[in-house]
Amino acid sequence: MHPALLPSKVRNNPKRRAECVVFDSLYEFLNDEKFHVFYSKEWLNRQFNDPEQEDGECDFIVAHPEMGILFIEVKGGEIRRESNNTWYSGNYKIKDPVKQARTSKHFIRQALRERWGSSMPFIKMVHCVLFPNSSNRSRYLGEGYPLEIFGFLEDMDDAIARKIYRFYSFEAYNDSKINGELGETGIKHLNEMFSKSLDFSTRLKNRIFEQSLLIEKKTNEQKRILSILQNTSNAIIEGPAGSGKTMLAVELAVEQARFNPNHRILFICFNSPLRKFILNLIGQNNPNIYVHTPASLTKYLADKANINYLGAFNPRIDWNMLGSIFVDSVDIVGPLFDTLIIDEGQDISKQWWEYLQFSVNDPAHKKWVFRDNNQKIYSLESAEYKELGEPFLLNEILRNTEEIGFAASNFYMGNQCSQKGPRGDPIQWVCSDNKEKELIKIVRRLISYEGVKPNQIAILSMRGFENSSLYGLNKLGEYFVVQAEEQSEKAITVDSVYRFKGLEKEVVILIDFEENSLNEELLYVGISRAKSYLIFLTASETDKNDLQDALSSQR
Repeated sequence: MHPALLPSKVRNNPKRRAECVVFDSLYEFLNDEKFHVFYSKEWLNRQFNDPEQEDGECDFIVAHPEMGILFIEVKGGEIRRESNNTWYSGNYKIKDPVKQARTSKHFIRQALRERWGSSMPFIKMVHCVLFPNSSNRSRYLGEGYPLEIFGFLEDMDDAIARKIYRFYSFEAYNDSKINGELGETGIKHLNEMFSKSLDFSTRLKNRIFEQSLLIEKKTNEQKRILSILQNTSNAIIEGPAGSGKTMLAVELAVEQARFNPNHRILFICFNSPLRKFILNLIGQNNPNIYVHTPASLTKYLADKANINYLGAFNPRIDWNMLGSIFVDSVDIVGPLFDTLIIDEGQDISKQWWEYLQFSVNDPAHKKWVFRDNNQKIYSLESAEYKELGEPFLLNEILRNTEEIGFAASNFYMGNQCSQKGPRGDPIQWVCSDNKEKELIKIVRRLISYEGVKPNQIAILSMRGFENSSLYGLNKLGEYFVVQAEEQSEKAITVDSVYRFKGLEKEVVILIDFEENSLNEELLYVGISRAKSYLIFLTASETDKNDLQDALSSQR
Protein backbone atom coordinates (compact mmCIF):
# COMPACT_ATOMS: atom_id res chain seq x y z
CA MET A 1 0.00 0.00 0.00
CA HIS A 2 1.25 3.48 -0.86
CA PRO A 3 1.08 5.04 1.65
CA ALA A 4 1.41 2.16 4.09
CA LEU A 5 -0.58 4.08 6.72
CA LEU A 6 -3.27 6.73 6.25
CA PRO A 7 -2.44 10.12 7.85
CA SER A 8 -4.73 11.22 10.68
CA LYS A 9 -5.90 14.22 8.61
CA VAL A 10 -7.38 11.74 6.11
CA ARG A 11 -8.85 9.48 8.81
CA ASN A 12 -10.49 12.47 10.51
CA ASN A 13 -11.91 13.98 7.32
CA PRO A 14 -15.65 13.09 7.04
CA LYS A 15 -15.48 13.54 3.25
CA ARG A 16 -12.95 10.71 3.01
CA ARG A 17 -14.69 8.08 5.12
CA ALA A 18 -15.64 6.04 2.08
CA GLU A 19 -12.04 6.09 0.83
CA CYS A 20 -10.88 4.93 4.28
CA VAL A 21 -13.32 2.00 4.12
CA VAL A 22 -11.91 0.96 0.74
CA PHE A 23 -8.31 1.49 1.92
CA ASP A 24 -8.84 -0.70 5.00
CA SER A 25 -10.59 -3.42 2.99
CA LEU A 26 -7.77 -3.55 0.44
CA TYR A 27 -5.14 -3.44 3.19
CA GLU A 28 -6.61 -6.37 5.08
CA PHE A 29 -8.05 -8.63 2.40
CA LEU A 30 -6.09 -8.11 -0.83
CA ASN A 31 -3.42 -10.57 0.24
CA ASP A 32 -1.55 -11.28 -3.01
CA GLU A 33 1.82 -9.61 -2.44
CA LYS A 34 2.13 -8.86 -6.15
CA PHE A 35 -0.53 -6.16 -5.89
CA HIS A 36 0.61 -2.55 -5.54
CA VAL A 37 -2.10 -0.17 -4.35
CA PHE A 38 -1.61 3.60 -4.70
CA TYR A 39 -4.04 5.84 -2.83
CA SER A 40 -5.08 9.36 -3.83
CA LYS A 41 -2.63 9.97 -6.67
CA GLU A 42 -2.63 13.20 -8.62
CA TRP A 43 -1.91 13.51 -12.35
CA LEU A 44 -1.28 16.35 -14.74
CA ASN A 45 -2.14 16.48 -18.44
CA ARG A 46 0.87 18.21 -20.02
CA GLN A 47 -0.60 18.36 -23.54
CA PHE A 48 -1.56 21.99 -23.02
CA ASN A 49 0.54 24.98 -22.02
CA ASP A 50 -0.10 26.86 -18.82
CA PRO A 51 -2.67 27.95 -17.73
CA GLU A 52 -4.67 25.44 -19.76
CA GLN A 53 -3.08 22.32 -18.29
CA GLU A 54 -5.63 19.90 -16.85
CA ASP A 55 -5.03 18.09 -13.61
CA GLY A 56 -6.92 15.48 -11.64
CA GLU A 57 -6.75 12.79 -9.00
CA CYS A 58 -7.34 9.05 -8.99
CA ASP A 59 -8.61 7.67 -5.68
CA PHE A 60 -6.99 4.24 -6.09
CA ILE A 61 -4.61 2.75 -8.63
CA VAL A 62 -4.34 -1.02 -8.26
CA ALA A 63 -1.47 -2.53 -10.24
CA HIS A 64 -0.53 -6.17 -10.77
CA PRO A 65 2.53 -7.14 -12.84
CA GLU A 66 0.61 -9.85 -14.71
CA MET A 67 -3.00 -8.60 -14.82
CA GLY A 68 -2.55 -4.87 -15.43
CA ILE A 69 -3.89 -1.69 -13.81
CA LEU A 70 -7.23 -0.66 -12.31
CA PHE A 71 -8.20 3.00 -11.91
CA ILE A 72 -10.82 3.24 -9.18
CA GLU A 73 -12.99 6.22 -8.28
CA VAL A 74 -14.71 6.07 -4.85
CA LYS A 75 -17.91 7.91 -3.94
CA GLY A 76 -19.37 7.81 -0.44
CA GLY A 77 -22.88 8.28 0.81
CA GLU A 78 -26.04 7.06 -0.90
CA ILE A 79 -25.41 7.45 -4.62
CA ARG A 80 -28.03 8.09 -7.29
CA ARG A 81 -28.04 9.29 -10.91
CA GLU A 82 -30.83 11.31 -12.51
CA SER A 83 -31.98 10.68 -16.10
CA ASN A 84 -30.07 13.78 -17.27
CA ASN A 85 -26.83 12.09 -16.05
CA THR A 86 -26.57 14.29 -12.98
CA TRP A 87 -25.00 12.37 -10.07
CA TYR A 88 -25.75 12.86 -6.39
CA SER A 89 -24.34 11.70 -3.08
CA GLY A 90 -27.28 12.23 -0.77
CA ASN A 91 -28.48 15.71 -1.70
CA TYR A 92 -25.13 16.93 -3.02
CA LYS A 93 -24.18 17.00 -6.69
CA ILE A 94 -21.01 15.09 -7.53
CA LYS A 95 -18.97 14.54 -10.66
CA ASP A 96 -19.64 11.57 -12.91
CA PRO A 97 -17.43 8.91 -11.22
CA VAL A 98 -17.12 6.79 -14.37
CA LYS A 99 -15.89 9.76 -16.37
CA GLN A 100 -13.44 10.64 -13.59
CA ALA A 101 -11.99 7.11 -13.48
CA ARG A 102 -11.84 6.90 -17.30
CA THR A 103 -10.08 10.27 -17.56
CA SER A 104 -7.51 9.21 -14.97
CA LYS A 105 -6.92 6.02 -16.95
CA HIS A 106 -6.26 7.86 -20.20
CA PHE A 107 -3.93 10.49 -18.80
CA ILE A 108 -1.94 8.12 -16.58
CA ARG A 109 -1.60 5.68 -19.47
CA GLN A 110 -0.14 8.53 -21.53
CA ALA A 111 2.23 9.54 -18.73
CA LEU A 112 3.34 5.93 -18.32
CA ARG A 113 3.94 5.64 -22.08
CA GLU A 114 6.08 8.81 -22.05
CA ARG A 115 8.13 7.42 -19.19
CA TRP A 116 8.43 3.87 -20.55
CA GLY A 117 9.06 4.73 -24.18
CA SER A 118 8.38 2.81 -27.37
CA SER A 119 9.04 -0.56 -25.71
CA MET A 120 5.91 -0.27 -23.56
CA PRO A 121 3.56 -3.21 -24.31
CA PHE A 122 -0.22 -2.88 -24.58
CA ILE A 123 -1.24 -3.30 -20.94
CA LYS A 124 -4.75 -4.07 -19.74
CA MET A 125 -6.18 -1.03 -17.95
CA VAL A 126 -9.72 -0.86 -16.56
CA HIS A 127 -11.54 2.13 -15.05
CA CYS A 128 -13.83 1.19 -12.15
CA VAL A 129 -16.10 2.74 -9.52
CA LEU A 130 -16.76 1.77 -5.89
CA PHE A 131 -19.76 2.93 -3.86
CA PRO A 132 -18.97 1.53 -0.35
CA ASN A 133 -22.12 3.02 1.23
CA SER A 134 -24.63 2.13 -1.52
CA SER A 135 -26.29 -1.07 -2.73
CA ASN A 136 -27.03 -2.09 -6.32
CA ARG A 137 -30.69 -2.31 -7.39
CA SER A 138 -30.34 -2.82 -11.14
CA ARG A 139 -28.82 -5.26 -13.60
CA TYR A 140 -28.41 -2.62 -16.30
CA LEU A 141 -27.01 0.83 -15.58
CA GLY A 142 -27.12 2.25 -19.10
CA GLU A 143 -24.77 2.45 -22.08
CA GLY A 144 -21.25 3.43 -21.08
CA TYR A 145 -21.89 2.20 -17.54
CA PRO A 146 -21.36 -1.59 -17.60
CA LEU A 147 -22.28 -3.17 -14.29
CA GLU A 148 -18.98 -5.10 -14.31
CA ILE A 149 -16.97 -1.96 -13.50
CA PHE A 150 -19.04 -1.07 -10.40
CA GLY A 151 -18.64 -2.24 -6.82
CA PHE A 152 -21.02 -1.64 -3.91
CA LEU A 153 -21.43 -2.02 -0.15
CA GLU A 154 -21.69 -5.79 -0.58
CA ASP A 155 -18.22 -5.86 -2.14
CA MET A 156 -16.39 -4.35 0.84
CA ASP A 157 -14.39 -6.05 3.60
CA ASP A 158 -13.62 -9.71 2.85
CA ALA A 159 -15.40 -9.52 -0.54
CA ILE A 160 -13.09 -6.82 -1.90
CA ALA A 161 -10.50 -9.25 -3.29
CA ARG A 162 -13.15 -11.08 -5.32
CA LYS A 163 -14.40 -7.77 -6.71
CA ILE A 164 -10.88 -6.68 -7.69
CA TYR A 165 -10.33 -9.90 -9.65
CA ARG A 166 -13.71 -9.41 -11.35
CA PHE A 167 -12.69 -5.90 -12.37
CA TYR A 168 -9.65 -7.42 -14.05
CA SER A 169 -11.80 -10.00 -15.85
CA PHE A 170 -13.93 -7.29 -17.48
CA GLU A 171 -13.56 -7.51 -21.26
CA ALA A 172 -13.97 -4.33 -23.28
CA TYR A 173 -13.82 -4.05 -27.07
CA ASN A 174 -10.10 -3.30 -27.23
CA ASP A 175 -9.08 -6.16 -24.93
CA SER A 176 -8.24 -8.22 -28.01
CA LYS A 177 -5.16 -6.01 -28.35
CA ILE A 178 -3.72 -7.16 -25.05
CA ASN A 179 -0.41 -8.86 -25.72
CA GLY A 180 1.88 -7.73 -22.91
CA GLU A 181 2.25 -7.47 -19.16
CA LEU A 182 2.96 -4.59 -16.83
CA GLY A 183 5.76 -6.66 -15.27
CA GLU A 184 8.31 -5.46 -12.77
CA THR A 185 9.38 -2.70 -15.17
CA GLY A 186 5.90 -1.22 -15.14
CA ILE A 187 5.61 -1.55 -11.36
CA LYS A 188 8.93 0.28 -11.04
CA HIS A 189 7.68 3.11 -13.25
CA LEU A 190 4.46 3.42 -11.24
CA ASN A 191 6.41 3.52 -7.98
CA GLU A 192 8.59 6.29 -9.37
CA MET A 193 5.53 8.18 -10.56
CA PHE A 194 3.40 7.88 -7.44
CA SER A 195 5.20 6.68 -4.32
CA LYS A 196 8.19 9.02 -4.20
CA SER A 197 5.93 12.00 -3.60
CA LEU A 198 4.91 10.49 -0.25
CA ASP A 199 8.39 10.76 1.23
CA PHE A 200 7.89 14.15 2.85
CA SER A 201 11.15 13.94 4.75
CA THR A 202 14.27 11.87 4.27
CA ARG A 203 15.28 12.13 7.91
CA LEU A 204 15.57 8.80 9.66
CA LYS A 205 13.49 10.12 12.55
CA ASN A 206 10.42 10.35 10.29
CA ARG A 207 10.97 6.92 8.78
CA ILE A 208 11.32 5.41 12.25
CA PHE A 209 8.11 7.12 13.40
CA GLU A 210 6.12 5.80 10.44
CA GLN A 211 7.61 2.32 10.78
CA SER A 212 6.87 2.30 14.53
CA LEU A 213 3.19 3.03 13.85
CA LEU A 214 3.02 0.13 11.42
CA ILE A 215 4.84 -2.19 13.81
CA GLU A 216 2.52 -1.32 16.69
CA LYS A 217 -0.52 -1.77 14.42
CA LYS A 218 0.67 -5.26 13.50
CA THR A 219 1.49 -6.08 17.13
CA ASN A 220 -1.99 -4.99 18.25
CA GLU A 221 -3.57 -7.14 15.55
CA GLN A 222 -1.74 -10.13 17.01
CA LYS A 223 -3.55 -9.73 20.33
CA ARG A 224 -6.33 -11.89 18.89
CA ILE A 225 -4.12 -14.80 19.94
CA LEU A 226 -4.80 -13.86 23.58
CA SER A 227 -8.34 -15.24 23.40
CA ILE A 228 -6.86 -18.61 22.43
CA LEU A 229 -4.30 -18.56 25.25
CA GLN A 230 -6.90 -17.47 27.80
CA ASN A 231 -8.82 -20.67 27.12
CA THR A 232 -5.84 -22.91 27.87
CA SER A 233 -4.53 -23.78 31.30
CA ASN A 234 -1.03 -24.73 30.10
CA ALA A 235 0.72 -23.72 26.90
CA ILE A 236 4.09 -23.16 25.31
CA ILE A 237 4.23 -20.39 22.72
CA GLU A 238 7.15 -20.56 20.32
CA GLY A 239 8.24 -18.03 17.73
CA PRO A 240 11.20 -16.17 16.26
CA ALA A 241 12.63 -12.89 17.48
CA GLY A 242 10.32 -10.08 16.45
CA SER A 243 7.13 -12.14 16.61
CA GLY A 244 5.86 -10.19 19.62
CA LYS A 245 6.26 -12.89 22.28
CA THR A 246 7.16 -10.52 25.12
CA MET A 247 4.25 -8.18 24.32
CA LEU A 248 1.87 -11.14 24.25
CA ALA A 249 3.28 -12.45 27.54
CA VAL A 250 2.76 -9.05 29.19
CA GLU A 251 -0.78 -8.74 27.80
CA LEU A 252 -1.56 -12.24 29.02
CA ALA A 253 -0.32 -11.37 32.52
CA VAL A 254 -2.41 -8.19 32.61
CA GLU A 255 -5.51 -10.04 31.36
CA GLN A 256 -5.02 -12.78 33.95
CA ALA A 257 -4.73 -10.14 36.66
CA ARG A 258 -7.93 -8.48 35.44
CA PHE A 259 -9.96 -11.70 35.29
CA ASN A 260 -8.49 -13.15 38.51
CA PRO A 261 -7.92 -10.13 40.82
CA ASN A 262 -7.18 -12.38 43.84
CA HIS A 263 -4.53 -14.46 42.06
CA ARG A 264 -0.82 -13.75 42.40
CA ILE A 265 0.88 -13.98 39.02
CA LEU A 266 4.57 -14.79 38.76
CA PHE A 267 6.23 -13.46 35.59
CA ILE A 268 9.75 -14.81 35.05
CA CYS A 269 12.48 -13.69 32.65
CA PHE A 270 16.18 -14.43 32.80
CA ASN A 271 18.04 -11.12 32.73
CA SER A 272 17.57 -7.99 34.84
CA PRO A 273 17.36 -5.40 32.00
CA LEU A 274 14.41 -7.27 30.52
CA ARG A 275 12.83 -7.53 33.98
CA LYS A 276 12.98 -3.75 34.38
CA PHE A 277 11.51 -3.22 30.92
CA ILE A 278 8.60 -5.55 31.71
CA LEU A 279 8.00 -3.88 35.07
CA ASN A 280 7.66 -0.55 33.25
CA LEU A 281 5.23 -2.07 30.74
CA ILE A 282 3.05 -3.57 33.47
CA GLY A 283 3.09 -0.37 35.52
CA GLN A 284 1.90 0.38 39.04
CA ASN A 285 -1.73 -0.67 38.58
CA ASN A 286 -1.09 -4.40 38.69
CA PRO A 287 0.24 -5.12 42.19
CA ASN A 288 -0.60 -8.83 41.94
CA ILE A 289 1.84 -9.34 39.04
CA TYR A 290 5.32 -10.18 40.36
CA VAL A 291 8.08 -9.78 37.76
CA HIS A 292 11.36 -11.53 38.63
CA THR A 293 14.49 -13.13 37.36
CA PRO A 294 15.38 -16.45 39.04
CA ALA A 295 17.93 -14.57 41.14
CA SER A 296 15.58 -11.74 42.22
CA LEU A 297 12.80 -14.25 42.97
CA THR A 298 15.17 -16.21 45.21
CA LYS A 299 16.01 -13.01 47.09
CA TYR A 300 12.31 -12.25 47.47
CA LEU A 301 11.51 -15.69 48.83
CA ALA A 302 14.59 -15.79 51.06
CA ASP A 303 13.54 -12.48 52.62
CA LYS A 304 10.09 -13.92 53.27
CA ALA A 305 11.67 -17.01 54.86
CA ASN A 306 14.27 -15.02 56.87
CA ILE A 307 17.10 -16.99 55.24
CA ASN A 308 20.54 -15.40 55.06
CA TYR A 309 21.49 -15.42 51.38
CA LEU A 310 24.56 -13.18 51.70
CA GLY A 311 27.21 -14.19 49.19
CA ALA A 312 24.86 -16.05 46.88
CA PHE A 313 24.22 -13.03 44.67
CA ASN A 314 27.08 -11.53 42.71
CA PRO A 315 28.02 -11.07 39.06
CA ARG A 316 29.20 -14.71 38.99
CA ILE A 317 26.07 -16.36 40.36
CA ASP A 318 26.54 -19.79 41.91
CA TRP A 319 23.40 -21.40 40.51
CA ASN A 320 23.70 -24.48 42.72
CA MET A 321 23.82 -22.33 45.85
CA LEU A 322 21.01 -20.16 44.54
CA GLY A 323 18.85 -23.21 43.83
CA SER A 324 19.46 -24.55 47.34
CA ILE A 325 18.36 -21.24 48.88
CA PHE A 326 15.30 -21.16 46.61
CA VAL A 327 14.16 -24.65 47.65
CA ASP A 328 14.79 -23.97 51.35
CA SER A 329 12.79 -20.73 51.11
CA VAL A 330 9.82 -22.38 49.40
CA ASP A 331 9.85 -25.13 52.03
CA ILE A 332 9.32 -22.43 54.65
CA VAL A 333 6.93 -19.98 52.97
CA GLY A 334 5.14 -22.45 50.68
CA PRO A 335 3.94 -21.75 47.15
CA LEU A 336 3.01 -18.05 47.00
CA PHE A 337 1.74 -17.79 43.41
CA ASP A 338 -1.26 -19.02 41.44
CA THR A 339 -0.08 -18.46 37.87
CA LEU A 340 3.33 -18.81 36.19
CA ILE A 341 4.28 -16.98 32.98
CA ILE A 342 7.82 -17.32 31.61
CA ASP A 343 9.27 -15.09 28.89
CA GLU A 344 12.47 -16.09 27.05
CA GLY A 345 11.79 -19.64 28.25
CA GLN A 346 14.80 -21.04 26.39
CA ASP A 347 16.97 -19.36 29.07
CA ILE A 348 15.49 -21.42 31.92
CA SER A 349 17.34 -24.62 32.74
CA LYS A 350 15.65 -27.98 33.40
CA GLN A 351 16.51 -27.70 37.08
CA TRP A 352 15.07 -24.19 37.43
CA TRP A 353 11.90 -25.17 35.60
CA GLU A 354 11.32 -27.67 38.42
CA TYR A 355 12.20 -25.09 41.08
CA LEU A 356 9.82 -22.49 39.67
CA GLN A 357 6.92 -24.91 39.72
CA PHE A 358 7.46 -25.42 43.46
CA SER A 359 6.46 -21.78 44.00
CA VAL A 360 3.07 -22.15 42.27
CA ASN A 361 -0.15 -23.50 43.77
CA ASP A 362 -1.55 -26.42 41.80
CA PRO A 363 1.46 -26.55 39.43
CA ALA A 364 -0.50 -28.69 36.96
CA HIS A 365 -2.44 -25.61 35.84
CA LYS A 366 -1.96 -21.97 34.87
CA LYS A 367 1.49 -22.09 33.23
CA TRP A 368 2.46 -20.35 30.00
CA VAL A 369 5.97 -20.35 28.53
CA PHE A 370 7.12 -18.11 25.66
CA ARG A 371 10.36 -19.13 23.96
CA ASP A 372 12.60 -18.99 20.89
CA ASN A 373 14.95 -21.97 20.73
CA ASN A 374 17.25 -20.04 18.40
CA GLN A 375 18.27 -17.68 21.20
CA LYS A 376 20.13 -20.15 23.42
CA ILE A 377 23.21 -18.04 24.04
CA TYR A 378 23.80 -19.05 27.66
CA SER A 379 25.70 -22.19 28.64
CA LEU A 380 22.85 -24.13 30.20
CA GLU A 381 20.66 -27.07 29.31
CA SER A 382 17.28 -25.54 28.54
CA ALA A 383 14.04 -26.93 29.91
CA GLU A 384 11.96 -28.77 27.31
CA TYR A 385 8.50 -28.15 28.83
CA LYS A 386 7.18 -31.42 27.37
CA GLU A 387 4.36 -31.56 29.89
CA LEU A 388 2.89 -28.40 28.32
CA GLY A 389 2.18 -30.22 25.07
CA GLU A 390 2.92 -29.21 21.49
CA PRO A 391 3.99 -25.57 21.05
CA PHE A 392 1.60 -22.93 19.79
CA LEU A 393 3.58 -21.46 16.88
CA LEU A 394 3.96 -17.78 16.00
CA ASN A 395 5.25 -17.48 12.45
CA GLU A 396 5.01 -13.77 11.64
CA ILE A 397 7.89 -11.36 12.29
CA LEU A 398 6.16 -8.11 13.20
CA ARG A 399 8.50 -6.01 15.29
CA ASN A 400 11.40 -5.60 12.85
CA THR A 401 11.54 -4.12 9.39
CA GLU A 402 11.71 -6.63 6.55
CA GLU A 403 15.40 -5.81 5.94
CA ILE A 404 16.30 -6.66 9.53
CA GLY A 405 13.95 -9.64 9.69
CA PHE A 406 15.45 -11.17 6.54
CA ALA A 407 18.98 -10.65 7.89
CA ALA A 408 18.14 -12.38 11.18
CA SER A 409 16.32 -15.21 9.40
CA ASN A 410 19.65 -16.38 7.94
CA PHE A 411 20.38 -17.73 11.41
CA TYR A 412 16.88 -18.95 12.31
CA MET A 413 16.30 -22.71 12.45
CA GLY A 414 12.64 -23.57 12.73
CA ASN A 415 9.29 -23.27 10.99
CA GLN A 416 9.20 -20.95 8.01
CA CYS A 417 8.28 -17.40 9.01
CA SER A 418 6.84 -14.51 7.05
CA GLN A 419 8.02 -10.91 7.25
CA LYS A 420 5.13 -8.63 8.17
CA GLY A 421 7.03 -5.52 9.22
CA PRO A 422 7.53 -2.39 7.07
CA ARG A 423 10.19 -2.54 4.35
CA GLY A 424 12.76 -0.37 6.14
CA ASP A 425 16.25 0.90 5.33
CA PRO A 426 19.10 -1.27 4.07
CA ILE A 427 21.56 -2.53 6.67
CA GLN A 428 24.50 -0.17 7.06
CA TRP A 429 28.18 -1.20 7.13
CA VAL A 430 31.00 0.85 8.64
CA CYS A 431 34.62 -0.28 8.92
CA SER A 432 37.15 1.46 11.20
CA ASP A 433 40.06 0.48 13.43
CA ASN A 434 39.24 3.41 15.75
CA LYS A 435 35.97 2.19 17.22
CA GLU A 436 35.22 4.99 19.68
CA LYS A 437 36.01 7.77 17.21
CA GLU A 438 33.82 6.15 14.54
CA LEU A 439 30.95 5.63 17.00
CA ILE A 440 31.03 9.31 17.91
CA LYS A 441 30.72 10.20 14.21
CA ILE A 442 27.85 7.75 13.74
CA VAL A 443 25.80 8.91 16.74
CA ARG A 444 26.36 12.57 15.87
CA ARG A 445 24.98 11.96 12.41
CA LEU A 446 22.03 9.97 13.77
CA ILE A 447 21.11 12.55 16.41
CA SER A 448 22.05 15.89 14.79
CA TYR A 449 21.29 15.21 11.13
CA GLU A 450 18.75 12.38 11.17
CA GLY A 451 16.84 13.60 14.24
CA VAL A 452 17.01 10.30 16.15
CA LYS A 453 16.69 10.61 19.94
CA PRO A 454 19.59 9.31 22.08
CA ASN A 455 17.30 6.87 23.91
CA GLN A 456 16.34 5.28 20.56
CA ILE A 457 19.93 4.08 20.04
CA ALA A 458 21.68 1.00 21.47
CA ILE A 459 25.33 0.09 20.92
CA LEU A 460 25.70 -3.61 21.63
CA SER A 461 28.90 -5.59 22.02
CA MET A 462 29.19 -9.14 20.78
CA ARG A 463 31.38 -9.84 23.82
CA GLY A 464 30.36 -10.06 27.46
CA PHE A 465 29.88 -6.51 28.69
CA GLU A 466 32.87 -6.51 31.04
CA ASN A 467 35.06 -7.41 28.06
CA SER A 468 33.43 -4.88 25.75
CA SER A 469 35.60 -2.21 24.18
CA LEU A 470 33.24 0.40 25.70
CA TYR A 471 33.06 -1.03 29.23
CA GLY A 472 33.24 1.71 31.87
CA LEU A 473 32.44 4.47 29.40
CA ASN A 474 30.26 7.32 30.73
CA LYS A 475 30.09 9.47 27.61
CA LEU A 476 30.49 9.01 23.89
CA GLY A 477 31.60 12.40 22.66
CA GLU A 478 29.05 14.83 24.07
CA TYR A 479 26.41 12.13 24.65
CA PHE A 480 25.84 10.28 27.92
CA VAL A 481 25.70 6.48 27.85
CA VAL A 482 23.96 4.06 30.22
CA GLN A 483 23.50 0.31 30.53
CA ALA A 484 20.28 -1.39 29.50
CA GLU A 485 18.49 -1.22 32.87
CA GLU A 486 19.43 2.46 33.41
CA GLN A 487 17.27 4.00 30.69
CA SER A 488 17.37 7.78 30.25
CA GLU A 489 15.78 9.98 27.57
CA LYS A 490 19.08 11.82 27.07
CA ALA A 491 21.42 8.81 27.03
CA ILE A 492 22.47 6.16 24.54
CA THR A 493 22.33 2.54 25.71
CA VAL A 494 25.70 0.74 25.66
CA ASP A 495 25.63 -2.91 26.67
CA SER A 496 26.22 -6.46 25.46
CA VAL A 497 24.01 -8.58 23.20
CA TYR A 498 23.85 -11.10 26.08
CA ARG A 499 22.30 -8.62 28.51
CA PHE A 500 20.10 -6.95 25.89
CA LYS A 501 18.39 -10.18 24.85
CA GLY A 502 14.60 -9.74 24.90
CA LEU A 503 14.86 -5.96 24.50
CA GLU A 504 14.80 -3.79 21.38
CA LYS A 505 15.68 -0.31 20.13
CA GLU A 506 14.79 1.61 17.01
CA VAL A 507 18.48 1.86 16.07
CA VAL A 508 21.12 -0.75 16.97
CA ILE A 509 24.86 -0.57 16.31
CA LEU A 510 26.66 -3.92 16.67
CA ILE A 511 30.36 -3.89 17.57
CA ASP A 512 33.20 -6.18 18.79
CA PHE A 513 33.06 -8.92 16.15
CA GLU A 514 36.69 -9.94 16.24
CA GLU A 515 36.13 -13.05 18.33
CA ASN A 516 32.46 -13.81 17.71
CA SER A 517 31.67 -12.68 14.18
CA LEU A 518 30.34 -16.11 13.18
CA ASN A 519 28.63 -17.05 16.44
CA GLU A 520 25.31 -17.58 14.67
CA GLU A 521 22.97 -17.62 17.68
CA LEU A 522 24.60 -14.46 19.05
CA LEU A 523 24.33 -12.78 15.64
CA TYR A 524 20.67 -13.77 15.45
CA VAL A 525 19.97 -12.16 18.83
CA GLY A 526 22.01 -9.03 18.06
CA ILE A 527 20.48 -8.37 14.64
CA SER A 528 16.93 -8.89 15.85
CA ARG A 529 17.31 -6.28 18.63
CA ALA A 530 16.97 -3.56 15.96
CA LYS A 531 13.43 -2.52 15.05
CA SER A 532 14.11 -0.05 12.23
CA TYR A 533 17.80 0.60 11.57
CA LEU A 534 20.85 -1.63 11.93
CA ILE A 535 24.54 -0.73 11.65
CA PHE A 536 27.48 -3.15 11.71
CA LEU A 537 30.72 -1.52 12.85
CA THR A 538 33.69 -3.80 12.15
CA ALA A 539 37.37 -3.27 12.85
CA SER A 540 38.60 -4.70 9.55
CA GLU A 541 37.48 -5.49 6.01
CA THR A 542 38.02 -9.17 6.79
CA ASP A 543 35.48 -9.07 9.63
CA LYS A 544 33.09 -7.18 7.37
CA ASN A 545 33.46 -9.69 4.53
CA ASP A 546 32.99 -12.64 6.88
CA LEU A 547 29.77 -11.13 8.23
CA GLN A 548 28.43 -10.27 4.81
CA ASP A 549 29.13 -13.81 3.64
CA ALA A 550 27.24 -15.16 6.65
CA LEU A 551 24.29 -12.84 6.01
CA SER A 552 24.07 -13.77 2.35
CA SER A 553 24.00 -17.53 3.01
CA GLN A 554 20.72 -19.28 2.26
CA ARG A 555 19.22 -21.91 4.53
